[in-house]
Amino acid sequence: MDAKITQSIVRRLAAGENPDDIIYDLCQTHGLTWPEAEARVQEIQAEHEETILRKQSPLMITLAALIFVVGLGAMGVGLYFILSAFTVYTEAGGPSNVLGAISYALNYWPAAATMVIFGFSAVMGSMIGMHKTLGALLDRIFDRLGL
Repeated sequence: MDAKITQSIVRRLAAGENPDDIIYDLCQTHGLTWPEAEARVQEIQAEHEETILRKQSPLMITLAALIFVVGLGAMGVGLYFILSAFTVYTEAGGPSNVLGAISYALNYWPAAATMVIFGFSAVMGSMIGMHKTLGALLDRIFDRLGL
């Protein structure tokens, strides 16, 4: 296949298009069988992985940063609710306040713990995404610099 078709496939993959749609179009327009077209798309995807990542990187980095901030916020709110039960208990100090602290904990801690777990998962997921995107870009830069 010529370079124009390869560029078209790279552009469509970078845009996030489903590879099956690209394969179907190759079968329709160039008369390839499905396995031939699938092998060609996978080959192009492997050869041009850095280009595809580079074209996707602005969106991916923005999305990962947004998810990171939301995750930190969710962890902060969850920890605030968990730790506020201890402040309620230690400020009053009476035995009747123990029941209030237990009641508070039973009402808010399941949701707060869920927020902390969600926040932690979001932060870790965004860090993995940033590492994959930035890692490929940094590897390319270091290769050009000879490092």
